[in-house]
Amino acid sequence: EWEIHSLAVFNNKLYAGTNTKGKILVFDGTSWSESYDSSEWEIHSLAVFNNKLYAGTNTKGKILVFDGTSWSESYDSSEWEIHSLAVFNNKLYAGTYPNGKILVFNGTQWSESYDSNEQTIISLAVFNNKLYAGTFSSGVIFVFDDVTWSRSYDASARTIISLAVFNNKL
Repeated sequence: EWEIHSLAVFNNKLYAGTNTKGKILVFDGTSWSESYDSSEWEIHSLAVFNNKLYAGTNTKGKILVFDGTSWSESYDSSEWEIHSLAVFNNKLYAGTYPNGKILVFNGTQWSESYDSNEQTIISLAVFNNKLYAGTFSSGVIFVFDDVTWSRSYDASARTIISLAVFNNKL
């Protein structure tokens, strides 16, 4: 595989979402093997929610789900790519391209949480009981308090590729 786009730990194993062939690899502590070979071009994001592993894809904007035994499709969005996944307040959120939407899954149904009017929601992170979303093309960070989305920060950078919490700071 050319690139590893995402990593997640699920059921004491490390999963890796890849570029170019849309494969999901798994490491059991000793060796790597293939967990799933999707029909997608890339696996951009991975996240664990409700004891299942979710994977966001490119080029058909699908969200796949693994229950520990088999992979299936959780959602087929109208977007091209699912760039980011994060769990916030018992819901799974997904950032998309090319319309910069944030989708939300309550465990039963997917819906739209926010339309950012940006090109891509490329990163998501939880900090201080809020969900933050980083964008591609304008370097904006949005914040969600579980009621309202708002603009939190305009960076001088073009892209907020990754968000992380360290020493109680985002």
